[in-house]
Amino acid sequence: MAFANSAISDIIATTIESRTKSAQDNLTNNNALLMRLKERGHVKTVSGGSTILQEIFYNDPNTNFANSYSGYETINISPDSPITAAQFSLKHYAAAVTISGPELLQNSGQEQMIELIATRVEIAQARLANKIDVDLHGDGTGNGGKNLVGLSAMISTSPTSGTYGGIDRATWSFWQNGAYTSTGLTSGAATAANIQSSMNTVALSRVRGNDKPDLIYAGSTA
Repeated sequence: MAFANSAISDIIATTIESRTKSAQDNLTNNNALLMRLKERGHVKTVSGGSTILQEIFYNDPNTNFANSYSGYETINISPDSPITAAQFSLKHYAAAVTISGPELLQNSGQEQMIELIATRVEIAQARLANKIDVDLHGDGTGNGGKNLVGLSAMISTSPTSGTYGGIDRATWSFWQNGAYTSTGLTSGAATAANIQSSMNTVALSRVRGNDKPDLIYAGSTA
């Protein structure tokens, strides 16, 4: 059968397609680290400034004069103020959201099934979440040094060397992360029989007062 408009058949001209009126998310990756940081309240906002400073108090063994004493013994009152801050540069992320005049007109009124601009905003937010989560695992050198300084810079397999946040790990042992291999912990390769013991050993070594690990991050093999 021939139709006057070859692009529009009788069924197309007389039928409305079934629509859910809801765009389903097939974009957001499993952003475990970013989601965990948000859940634990570890995503904090800054109102301004040129850098981010995280204040730290630490133990300097050269000026630690805390000690027992007896009677009228002289107490060492030499100045001691081991307070500093790790310093990080601000990193910026953006995703443009645009809509043309004809699109705005077409996606309006009773013909609007899904709000186009709002959905494009959701897509931009999902893309940003994906990108930020990926960069949280990096060392900050990606995209010409514009990426976030992530886990690869924070956690070193050679923790007695290198600088992080402006603090030299070689000089200041308090700034050294733990680094253990399965061979070093178990005198052999990691197996199903010893992996939990190794994880317990590492987790316990990272406890300082009430500050302790609340997430074990591992690959599928471990």
